[in-house]
Amino acid sequence: MRSPGHVISHAVSEFFRKTGVQVYRHPAFFFWIPVLLTIFSAIGLFRWNEENRIWYLYSPSGAPSHYEHKVANEFFDDRGGKFWLEVSITAHDMGNLLRREHLDSIDALSQYLQFNFTVPCAKTIKATKNCSFDDLCSGACNDNQVIPIFNLIYRNATQRLHPNFRLTFPTMHLYNDEYYVGEHFAGVQIDRKTNLISHVKVIMLYFRTDRQNMVVGDALKRWEEKLIDFTANYKNPLLNISSTSDGIVSQEVRRNGMSCVPFFNLSIVLVFSSFSSQIGDSTSLSHNVVMAFLGIVGPLMAVGTT
Repeated sequence: MRSPGHVISHAVSEFFRKTGVQVYRHPAFFFWIPVLLTIFSAIGLFRWNEENRIWYLYSPSGAPSHYEHKVANEFFDDRGGKFWLEVSITAHDMGNLLRREHLDSIDALSQYLQFNFTVPCAKTIKATKNCSFDDLCSGACNDNQVIPIFNLIYRNATQRLHPNFRLTFPTMHLYNDEYYVGEHFAGVQIDRKTNLISHVKVIMLYFRTDRQNMVVGDALKRWEEKLIDFTANYKNPLLNISSTSDGIVSQEVRRNGMSCVPFFNLSIVLVFSSFSSQIGDSTSLSHNVVMAFLGIVGPLMAVGTT
């Protein structure tokens, strides 16, 4: 009695034998059909759209969060997607940012980026055709308001200890109002005697809004590109700044991908040479070249098809 393994092995061998016979009898059919299918499938490259939403791509396709996000978008009439950009600030000496000159510089930078850092925009947005982030922002646009408030109180040593002004972490208290500073301040040290913030190593500025329509979306893209260039060339004797956003992530992914192109071409040459050198010596050189080409083009056709 034959074992199941022997039966399966024999069936597989027979299948490939018959397939080989059909390929030998009809080579044109087995050559042109995959080629034409690859060319037809590769047309989709012209409709390729970059997608880098990590929260969407790295969650199950039927996740409840997708449905909840869709409902929220419809409720808030979100037609253009979210825009976010973060600016991180540190001191040149990586010391305390609560020093008078440092904190004043950060306060001024925050106000400048929010209200005076402008880009050309459509007249439908603003008559002057120069828009700041405050002009393009919709909804809650005061993410960075805690910076000038904190600076106003902290710069006066007597006000820091006033019972109505408690500069605690991660929430500071002003009279009956609470301001969350946990996402703006990092590397925080607390004075054990007063339980108040005494040292901050990193301060974050946030610029978040909705792309209400195509016109606003285009203006926000220009604002983002200009700010990326601004942070890259920013010179200040006290501060270092850097920025991150969807656009920066996309730009870096694209740049890293393009940097791999020369190595991709080199890998094809190496594989081609390897195929050619390992084919039996009894065959002709032209046959070796053809076999090497067919061995390489198979994976490339698979990539183009998918």
